[in-house]
Amino acid sequence: MYVASVSLSSCGGCHNALFLTGEPLIALLCDHNISFSTYMVDQGAVSPSDVVLVTGCARNQEELAIAGEVARVTRKVIAVGSCAVYGGVPGLETASRPPGGEKDAELPRMLDSVLPIDSLMEVEVYLPGCPPPPNLIFEALKSVLESYSHASFDGTVCSECSRGVEHKAVKAWSHHPGFGVPSMTCLLNRGFLCLGPVTRGG
Repeated sequence: MYVASVSLSSCGGCHNALFLTGEPLIALLCDHNISFSTYMVDQGAVSPSDVVLVTGCARNQEELAIAGEVARVTRKVIAVGSCAVYGGVPGLETASRPPGGEKDAELPRMLDSVLPIDSLMEVEVYLPGCPPPPNLIFEALKSVLESYSHASFDGTVCSECSRGVEHKAVKAWSHHPGFGVPSMTCLLNRGFLCLGPVTRGG
């Protein structure tokens, strides 16, 4: 199969997380062909591919054109990272058109709003995170290449936490648990601030 990776408007952290997978990624790709990669292949155009990992979101006309080409020549897309899935940090700001932006041949014209990947193409797997953990990116790619169901993380960190939850009143709160918290004790129940209830699982 032909595998590609495309980076749109992003910091590059999700591609870095992909590369941190290391030898398992190399072993997986040895059985397939890299048709295009923003960071690995010296080539200007997106080639036809079976699977494309897309990081970032469409922020300007150039990225919109690249996303359109990916949608045209790709069978399956994996949206990697919060920018690709939701619009991420670039989506926090809605740009106004810079003066003379359309006449400037060197700068692509900014879009009125950031476009997450699934507004431009069909997405097979969503991997939110900033960046997603390398093992999740690897497993998603492997699941698509080898045609098996990828684990879906629709719950919170609390829903998969092994510490358990007791429903009791907390008298005082602290910012840092420090050392000595029993491994099977819920941090919230011990009065430590934990973002598990508002953090996506995985």
